[in-house]
Amino acid sequence: MKFWALILSVFTFVGVSSFSSSSVAVSNRIEEKQSEKKVKKACIGQKKYGENSDYIVTTESDEIKIMSYNVENLFDTIHDEGRDDYEFLPIDSAEKEKCDFKKGYYKEACQKTDWTDDRLELKLSQIKKVVEAQGELPDMLAVLEVENVNVVSQLADYLGYPKFLVTSGEDKRIELAVLYKEDKVKLKEMKEVKIVFPSEVGQKNTRNILVANFISLKNKDQMIGLYVNHWPSQASPSVTRVTAAKHIRKTIDQFSKKYKDNYHVVAVGDFNTIEKDSPKPFDIIQDKEWEYSLLDVEQKYRKSSYKKDPNNMLKKMAPSSYYYSGDGTWNHLDRIFVSSNLVDNKGMEVMTETFRILAPDFVLKSVTPKSKKDETEESRAKACTFSAPKRYFHNATNPNAAGFSDHMGLIVKLKL
Repeated sequence: MKFWALILSVFTFVGVSSFSSSSVAVSNRIEEKQSEKKVKKACIGQKKYGENSDYIVTTESDEIKIMSYNVENLFDTIHDEGRDDYEFLPIDSAEKEKCDFKKGYYKEACQKTDWTDDRLELKLSQIKKVVEAQGELPDMLAVLEVENVNVVSQLADYLGYPKFLVTSGEDKRIELAVLYKEDKVKLKEMKEVKIVFPSEVGQKNTRNILVANFISLKNKDQMIGLYVNHWPSQASPSVTRVTAAKHIRKTIDQFSKKYKDNYHVVAVGDFNTIEKDSPKPFDIIQDKEWEYSLLDVEQKYRKSSYKKDPNNMLKKMAPSSYYYSGDGTWNHLDRIFVSSNLVDNKGMEVMTETFRILAPDFVLKSVTPKSKKDETEESRAKACTFSAPKRYFHNATNPNAAGFSDHMGLIVKLKL
């Protein structure tokens, strides 16, 4: 009996050990696959997104080009009463003492930024380089994160735009603007949509939505409603962006009913909305039951319209216009939406195949996501290095150090 008990115990030990080793091996393989998936997710992107010439978008006499660009904090060097612009003032300005009331990172950035006329000039020149990278001036250029009329006037002069519109919201920090040419369209009216939050949201104000209604000079019965947006940031709950979506939907309803089928909507800007937002803000403006439901131009391009694109930019284009290094993800914050009557083959149409995320090589920097503990920086760099937007450094004194913006611009054309 002792002999068989000994044999049984040895068999049991070997079996359990074998089973345990097998379990560990399976577990390790699962962890490896999960790790590979995480690496692939973090490593989306390329070192170069096509050639710079791929981003030149020309227009014919019956086409207009629209560009949207978050320029990342374009401020003048003068204090505006009631506006929190203390970071963007010369270091010897008396108003700089207000920086002492800020906290943490914001206090340090405010105190150390020496925003002079020369540095403003450099910022304007960097924006000009980006705009020029896509060819002739867009017929309409929507810009976000601008301080006021004064600095937008300087930008318009720098780029060569004869006309511009600027919001005057209650955010008291940054505004939105549209710069435009008048050879193909004429401004009919401008409206600012103030976003009013329900009391339970706990947020007082945000940036207004700028609505600019243009008449096509090719066919004066046809109108383009350009809606420029900069919705509340991800620091605010999703319900704030849902509120913004409801306001733009209501305004589209009003103008669409007023001008009927001749009214075509193009909504652009930084919507600050990501996939995990709940409730989902885009459900409001992409509601298929809504008569004037909007379509996402980038999504339409990536699904099928790239087939008409002679440059075949789908394989070259950046994953999105904004990269968040905090969690190593590309976020589709910037969007171009259009109304369904711009995709119905009945007159004015969006030329979806001309959609571009403007990523010439000079606006990019090399990015290597943080290494895992069991990897070396060297091995990680070889496996995972790609390009993302080179954000602006406001204390820079030369173009090479300055950067451009933490966002890349979006472009599309309309056929009038």
